[in-house]
Amino acid sequence: MNGNSFLFNFLMVAHESAFCTGRNSFVFNQKCAVDLHLHLDGSVSVKSARELSEIEGVKLPESDEELERLLSVSDTCRDLNEYLEKFSLPVSLLQSEKSLEKCAFNLCTELSCGGFIYAEIRFAPQLNLKKGLTQKNAAEAVLRGVKKSGFKANVILCAMRSGDDNSSENLETAALVKEFLNKSYTAYHAVQYGAEMLEKAGFKKLDMKDVWRLEKNVGYYVIENGTSLFAFKAGENHVFNVVESHTDSPSLKVKGNKLIDSAEGKRLNVEKYGGLLLYSFLDAPLKVAGRIAYSDGGEVKTEVVESKYTVVIPSLAIHHNPDANTKLALSVQKDMLPLLGGAKDVYSTLTDKDVIDADLFVVPATSAFSSGVGDEFLCAPRLDNLLSVYSSLNAIINSTPKDIAVCCCFDNEEV
Repeated sequence: MNGNSFLFNFLMVAHESAFCTGRNSFVFNQKCAVDLHLHLDGSVSVKSARELSEIEGVKLPESDEELERLLSVSDTCRDLNEYLEKFSLPVSLLQSEKSLEKCAFNLCTELSCGGFIYAEIRFAPQLNLKKGLTQKNAAEAVLRGVKKSGFKANVILCAMRSGDDNSSENLETAALVKEFLNKSYTAYHAVQYGAEMLEKAGFKKLDMKDVWRLEKNVGYYVIENGTSLFAFKAGENHVFNVVESHTDSPSLKVKGNKLIDSAEGKRLNVEKYGGLLLYSFLDAPLKVAGRIAYSDGGEVKTEVVESKYTVVIPSLAIHHNPDANTKLALSVQKDMLPLLGGAKDVYSTLTDKDVIDADLFVVPATSAFSSGVGDEFLCAPRLDNLLSVYSSLNAIINSTPKDIAVCCCFDNEEV
């Protein structure tokens, strides 16, 4: 698949090294090359700069030679400060979605004309916010430019570390993927949010009961049972390129509407779903989420839901379980029943609707977070396999395939 997807490699680099125009280029022959280290704001040509200046209203020197001098580092560069000064002009030309999209398009077109077949283009969206853009706006604009060019490239987002405290900007960069992880409590949620991504990108929803009339290079998608999502684009060649992932994650499955009595209060009746590490659910905030089926005027309708409240599975104190650190053995039916408290049943805690049946799960409510000295690690429930779901959806959204590109997000892999 010709995917121009985010590589969520949130690089924590020094301010000085972030502006690096050095290239890692590999030439296979005179007509075939790749570039694995291109900075968007370090690769603005004179022609492109003039087009961007019209968009941004930035005055440039009339002489192309003088403009070239402002955009280039000379062989007699004295120090790093002089080197970094060369980036102030390109950055000033990249402060709107239109200019970012145009710059990415121009760069990819120039690479293609120069015999390159692939490139990795990196930039720090934190530097493009002077006129009110968000980092998400900036990233999406660059991806649109790459997509329109038809050139095969990946976009890498760089976080920044300078003398100032810009941790909030770095967190915004990482939030692009965290948002998907936080919303996708169950397979139902992942498919719902994934479909929203596809709709926003112009994909058309199809129904398996209809006769399809497809157009080339138009995105389509199908939803099965609310938990599986399939998206595709057809190019010229009748060859399939397929990427697969799964929407479900390990959890505790709720067994019906009735609750179990305990000395502490009502508990949910659950069973294990998938390859769950039971101990990871102890003493952690959990939610009840999934899909309900309800009656509405004699018609059966469905709705994806998640609880506004949290529940917990409390562990035993060490003096009640002295072997906990050496011989922890957990029984789902005895030790893993979430404590709900004062409630008469499950469904009434989620909705006022006339629920007929439901497919519900107890899932982690912990939000995705960054860890490490430089926030270089992404931690979240459901990384297996929602990170692949998100990446593959982004890939097909930003692809212009020559073959038939297919993104399959299956359910029930865990069982």
